[in-house]
Amino acid sequence: ESMHRWYREPPVDFPPPQFNTEYISPETHQEVRRNWVSTVEHLDQCLGRLVERVGKRGDLDNTVVVFTSDHGEMLGDYNQWQKLSPLQASVGVPLVIAGPGVAAVGRDDASMTTLDLTASFLEWAGLIPSEDLDSRSLVSYLAGGGYRHRDVVFSGLSAWRMVFDGRFKLVRGYDPRKRIGGDVFEPMHIPPDETKRLQRDRPQILYDLERNERDDASSAFPEVLRRLSAALDEHLAFIV
Repeated sequence: ESMHRWYREPPVDFPPPQFNTEYISPETHQEVRRNWVSTVEHLDQCLGRLVERVGKRGDLDNTVVVFTSDHGEMLGDYNQWQKLSPLQASVGVPLVIAGPGVAAVGRDDASMTTLDLTASFLEWAGLIPSEDLDSRSLVSYLAGGGYRHRDVVFSGLSAWRMVFDGRFKLVRGYDPRKRIGGDVFEPMHIPPDETKRLQRDRPQILYDLERNERDDASSAFPEVLRRLSAALDEHLAFIV
């Protein structure tokens, strides 16, 4: 039913992908996006049935429901597909949390990472996370703590590593020409020594998400560049 909904006449016209100049026709883009939305809607219906079943068991009052994903999908933006780039459509994921102790605040744009779910689950279970765990519990924040959870978050795949503060994103080891569907494909797994070399040799890029993820904003925001570069240096000192 979800699939059919998005193909009924007249079909829904989705916005074209951003900065896409190659690969497939506008008609195929529309088909891809209808397929994607229908899949998301079907998943939403399945989640609804799961929550309904928990409610029928009488367990909603002691159940925290968490929905998230391990990656996004480029859907043709910037001539890219799938999940291998540091661009926001790829690294940004949904995080929906509801249940006892979770304030109903609607949408929240605070910086957090799925790594933080580990410490959160432990706290909900009455356990204390180890001090060296790279995870910060969301429990107090979700209850309406009113503080800034993280100043920056980190991500990485293949050779690239990035740091993001909610507006600016600094990326190292990334070559925008090497992408799914492009002329040159970079493998997902690269040996540590080669990863470090690529991060050193390739120009780092500062993106301003209030503009786009195509143009390097390093010269326009030198203080931001220094701040995020220092944060990424500290992070990479412990993680390749």
